[in-house]
Amino acid sequence: MFYENGPFKINKNMSLAWNEYGWDQVSNLMYVDQPVGTGFSYTTTKVISVMTRRELAMIYMIFCRLSLMVVKIRA
Repeated sequence: MFYENGPFKINKNMSLAWNEYGWDQVSNLMYVDQPVGTGFSYTTTKVISVMTRRELAMIYMIFCRLSLMVVKIRA
């Protein structure tokens, strides 16, 4: 993920170099990783887990609407 999408690439000596072909040159990316505890997401507190697909869909729709509001405010 870091290599293909990020603004940097990793050199053989493990240093970073600017990736002139990264997706960040032409767009913005946002990764949504859910539910908590899977993939790259984690928590240090007890959270209420989403139990059904319907609940997950509703929470995701709220997230998308709030994200669009932030983009409109910044524009």
